[in-house]
Amino acid sequence: MSEVFINGTEPITFDNLYQPYLVNKETGKLATLNTPIDLVEERIYLVPPPEAAEWAQLAGLERPPQEYDTLTDLGDQHPDVRITTPASFSYLRDDIVVRGYANPEDFDYYRLQYGNGLNPTRWVQIGDDNSKQVRGGTLARWKTEGLNGLYTLQLVVVDDDGHISTHAIHVTVDNQPPHVEILLPEPDQALRGNSRQEMVIEVEVTDNFGVERVEFYVDGIKVDTVTTPPYSIRWRMRTIGEHEIFIRAIDFAGNVAESDRVLFTVERP
Repeated sequence: MSEVFINGTEPITFDNLYQPYLVNKETGKLATLNTPIDLVEERIYLVPPPEAAEWAQLAGLERPPQEYDTLTDLGDQHPDVRITTPASFSYLRDDIVVRGYANPEDFDYYRLQYGNGLNPTRWVQIGDDNSKQVRGGTLARWKTEGLNGLYTLQLVVVDDDGHISTHAIHVTVDNQPPHVEILLPEPDQALRGNSRQEMVIEVEVTDNFGVERVEFYVDGIKVDTVTTPPYSIRWRMRTIGEHEIFIRAIDFAGNVAESDRVLFTVERP
């Protein structure tokens, strides 16, 4: 059955609230390249925008899983073909030094490559094929400028007979800093109170992958750190006169953003 729309009211964008996720049906965690295919199933979740997150929590909506499946048995993994740094499921930014081992018997060469998502259909090679064995050293430098999202990083080692051994890890590349805005106090606001009273400092912080911590600064001094929303604190109005607030937000990859400076005045009743 098709719907009829008045001319000019037709939908022109795709619905992005309902999103599919590949999940390990036994663990309930996000499936990875190493999850057995018979355990992977697609589930649809309602993913509200950040401004509706509090409503979704109060409504009891089921959230998509945040953790990746890490219980897969990799007992047959070649000990001389592996990535040791960065760690699997870590958050990365900028230029990354990839370290590990590429030194099996009858070694011919290795290459390092990455692909988008948990199960890439296309790979991008990092640098050239390398015919020098590596034992716990640097495999390559990965320049992630312009990349954002979940990626699979794969080491491929080829021996003299053409046999291939691989090792892959999943990482999140985040080159985008958070957005931070001071909601309270308002610019140039005058607040009245005695030295025992407190005022509220409230900020809005958003990030594409997650915020590690939010630091609150008054007159250049860090007065508090908050790691979970809502991002607000209470500050005692000990001294009268003009004060300056700014906020520093750090995401999981280490990107840092600072808010605009906000001036306010404390007055006595």
